[in-house]
Amino acid sequence: MPHRSAETATYPDEMAKLEIEIPDDLLGRIDRAADRVKEGREDFLRRVVEREVIANEAHFRSKLEEMLGPPEPMGGNAAELIREMRDNHPPIRRGDADDE
Repeated sequence: MPHRSAETATYPDEMAKLEIEIPDDLLGRIDRAADRVKEGREDFLRRVVEREVIANEAHFRSKLEEMLGPPEPMGGNAAELIREMRDNHPPIRRGDADDE
């Protein structure tokens, strides 16, 4: 069985490429930080950005919960509830132009 890294298991084969402008001194600091953890620049930046995005999403979620309250457990049976509603209610009568 071929070896699959965490990267290939998490992301599709094709990933977006982007170009950003970073001051030379910051780029040097990024490279030194990546070297300290024995990662390449690209892997280091991907990991750091992913960590920050996860933290941002968690903060956004907590702000929503402050405004709206915690999420309500729905039981995970939405399809069953929809079928029950569909099967136990009369069909919607759609009028034709001739019905007038």
